[in-house]
Amino acid sequence: MDIATIQDSLIDQGIPNLWHAQSDPLEQKAISLPFLQHEIILNLGDTFEVSSGLRVDQLILSPIQANRFQTSVSGRYEALGVLFNPIGIYANFGLSVREFRQARSLDDVLFGAGKEFLERLATAPDQKTKLRILVDLFVRYGVRKKVPQLVHQCFQAIHLQGSTQIQRLARDIDVSSKHLRSSFKDVVGISPKTHLQLLQLHQVVQCLATRPNWSLTEIALRCGFYDQSHFIRKFRQFAGMTPRAYRHHIQGQQHHFYHTLLSG
Repeated sequence: MDIATIQDSLIDQGIPNLWHAQSDPLEQKAISLPFLQHEIILNLGDTFEVSSGLRVDQLILSPIQANRFQTSVSGRYEALGVLFNPIGIYANFGLSVREFRQARSLDDVLFGAGKEFLERLATAPDQKTKLRILVDLFVRYGVRKKVPQLVHQCFQAIHLQGSTQIQRLARDIDVSSKHLRSSFKDVVGISPKTHLQLLQLHQVVQCLATRPNWSLTEIALRCGFYDQSHFIRKFRQFAGMTPRAYRHHIQGQQHHFYHTLLSG
């Protein structure tokens, strides 16, 4: 499989990664663990299915979610994807995740430029050119909407302090806790509590995949879990397997996408 990526060129717009992948015909299924990125995938090949994704013409919209999901590919494989950070949908489209999920056509998702975009892709000679066309789409049309200050402050509390004490945070910035939760969920698509849990899971997955000498107890403590049983229970809840089973599976694979477990 040939995979090309562009990283960080649109990071100021909340887009850390754009990718293009292609392969000879294949039959492949994968389990994806929850992760803190929204994703849009444009299917340019045959069958491409995401169990929890919303299909809009050739596009698959896959917002951040708290449960694992399945991806399956059949036949000729070619896809173009955009990974957004948690505020990237809001920043680029000026819409809440709930509003964004109401898209019904390619133009709804591609800023009204769907036909032009597909025509440019059809004449692109290679992967790098296709990625540059995708970058150009977001440079030209992304609205760069600023996140509300109260949501920004909530993000800071979660990432810097590991805290979701919404009542205290709401009191500090003089809003109701209900309004803060609602505003955060509008922008990100999940609650502050779920955001923190996924942040911890992301740290755990990286440690399990890249630190084979660390014990489960050490990983649990480093990632903010107060004991190993709590850690194992939460990991199983989100991943559908134990940390030990995940570590065994991912170490047998030849790729570096730690949230993706190939199954066939």
